[in-house]
Amino acid sequence: MSRKTAGLSFSEDPGGTPTVWADSAAKAFWGLGWIHGSYRPLQSLMLIYAGQGELAKHIIPRSDLVEIDALVHRLNIPEQGRASAYRLPETERNWLQEYQEGLAAGLEIGIKQLDCRVLRLRIPQLSSGALLSSLMVSGFLGLAQSQERMERALIEAVKQGANCELLEAMFEPFLEGWKPWLCQAIESY
Repeated sequence: MSRKTAGLSFSEDPGGTPTVWADSAAKAFWGLGWIHGSYRPLQSLMLIYAGQGELAKHIIPRSDLVEIDALVHRLNIPEQGRASAYRLPETERNWLQEYQEGLAAGLEIGIKQLDCRVLRLRIPQLSSGALLSSLMVSGFLGLAQSQERMERALIEAVKQGANCELLEAMFEPFLEGWKPWLCQAIESY
């Protein structure tokens, strides 16, 4: 990659992983947005759509995406993102604006990738609120996925004969009142 402007440049390692080099935080945020939009346009757009509760509308109306969209609206995440954008201190608001502008510039390139063309995706109107909403959804889904993995690990540990008292001590107070014998009864998860 040879894109360079005053105080901002990009490089790739031998594996193709991009890096942004900037002489200020604002330029670094612009560069990060550009990298996300140009290198990962589908993921970037999916996060934006998820934050607005519009995954099924823009990607494909699958039941799992409809469920995520319904949860986003039930939790009022789009409005929370818009409200949060107004509460940002000026410096952070400016950084988010730089990221947004870099993302838009990167998406102009990335939207031409095959996966985006096949899905006939378009670049939505970006806003600080939409970006904050997408971060909220990403955080919620990541936390839920981590919770599920931990629950599966605990079930498997009990099924493999782990010391339940040791598990209780390791995860105190979160396993208080649990019934490990129920884990033995679970056939599939």
